[in-house]
Amino acid sequence: MLLSDKVLIVSGIGPGLGVKLAVEAAREGAAALAIGARTADKRDDAESRIRAVNPNCQVPKQPTDIRNAAQCAHRGDDT
Repeated sequence: MLLSDKVLIVSGIGPGLGVKLAVEAAREGAAALAIGARTADKRDDAESRIRAVNPNCQVPKQPTDIRNAAQCAHRGDDT
């Protein structure tokens, strides 16, 4: 598996390409997928889809609006 044991970051986890890429990465054996989206519903939906194909994948979630530079620069140290 190409992504076996890799850690990936996917921002823009919405109903389109972002969530599909995250699910495929999980299917390919990613160890962790850090995901970001504006709403909790989108993050939670993506996490459910990821865990359906790879229950062992770690899925840290971060509220992220890629239009907001401060949120993109946020390191998540306080979450």
